[in-house]
Amino acid sequence: MSHWASNFAPTANFGDKRLNSRMETLLKQLGDKSTMSIPTACGGWAETLAAYRFFDNEKVNFNQVLESHLQASIERIGWIPVVLLVQDTTDMIHTITKGPKGLGTLKETEKQEFFLHPLIAITPHRRSDGVIGADIWKRDEKSPLQSRRNKPINEKESHHWLNGYQTACEISSIVPETLVVNVAYREGDIYEWFLETEEYSPNTRAQWIIRAAQDRLLDTTNKNTRKIWNKLEKRPILGTVKFMLPASGNRKARYVEQTVRSARVILKAPRRSG
Repeated sequence: MSHWASNFAPTANFGDKRLNSRMETLLKQLGDKSTMSIPTACGGWAETLAAYRFFDNEKVNFNQVLESHLQASIERIGWIPVVLLVQDTTDMIHTITKGPKGLGTLKETEKQEFFLHPLIAITPHRRSDGVIGADIWKRDEKSPLQSRRNKPINEKESHHWLNGYQTACEISSIVPETLVVNVAYREGDIYEWFLETEEYSPNTRAQWIIRAAQDRLLDTTNKNTRKIWNKLEKRPILGTVKFMLPASGNRKARYVEQTVRSARVILKAPRRSG
């Protein structure tokens, strides 16, 4: 991790050499002890204070740190034949202790929930080559389901998935010798994503793999293959994939064998209100 930090640090530019140097120190400290608290990772009170002063500096912000990291990541991606840009959303809960400082109970707390949607570069050999992009936001009060459905895509949280694909296409244009494949979970099964693909030329268009969430209608007159699942069930098996499915909740870890099939389809546009 220290070697990686030394390679990454030269791309950091906060307009202050001391901040750039502190960035490299923090990367080494936190990277070598990523599961520990900041005071434990820093190893001393003076180093811990220096870390918090760095985080509190107005020149240090989320986008600036990410921009520095991005340049180093793109350079690494340019040297590999295939890169997977994987995106997903995770929630982060920040707990704040309420009440006057130094007085009262510590049991009364307030929780603030934030969401992080990163785009992470991974090689087919499972090596991480860095974070290519990330959105962070706080969710507004939930609106009724029907109201959310009628909103345009740029007013839904779904647009973060489109942002991820657009970023993947930008990376594809920067490193044309690398095959860029954007990978998304079920929330990425958005019709607007498929339309977005057609907006890019073949030279800059990133490829994608999306785990389907909906059995979508196809633009066909064949009643036996009106939906994706029907179409795939009638295709020949190309092979099988075996892997260990990790434990989750009440589900035990187990081996899974999946069949691989392939079909080219034309999707039917979904109905949209308004």
